[in-house]
Amino acid sequence: MLEVREKRGLTYGVDTQLQHYDHADMMVVGAATSNETAGQAIDLIKAEWRKMAEQGITADELKDAQTYLTGALPLALTSTDKIADFALQLQLEHLGMDYPQKRLEKLNAVTLEDVARTARRLLNDGALTLIAVGDPQGVKAESLPDPARAPGVK
Repeated sequence: MLEVREKRGLTYGVDTQLQHYDHADMMVVGAATSNETAGQAIDLIKAEWRKMAEQGITADELKDAQTYLTGALPLALTSTDKIADFALQLQLEHLGMDYPQKRLEKLNAVTLEDVARTARRLLNDGALTLIAVGDPQGVKAESLPDPARAPGVK
């Protein structure tokens, strides 16, 4: 967000989400930009992705993330439907109904090395699949890799 939106103004917004499914999990990055700046925005997002994988984050960034996540949960549970959705997610992800009590301790236990190790494992820009909508300039179509040639696929 800092590099793409605040410093360069290339997007109206950019966010990352973890999505959990029964047989696979997915990390999704979304951004809204004009057609004219799409290529620049995508290149910068990929560069930030690589930077995170190679360098990790700073102690201040970790503390800011922990503070944000600590305060975000109560603000997300402001209606009965949101509380019900949260309880459902706890069940679907097998976290247990005591997870809210354990969450703060787990968040604060995360170290810089934990983040760096996870970033190196997950933020592989060669494994990204890009979906662009509209008429984005500076974005070239690339064919998807042949799944039969993917490592571990027979």
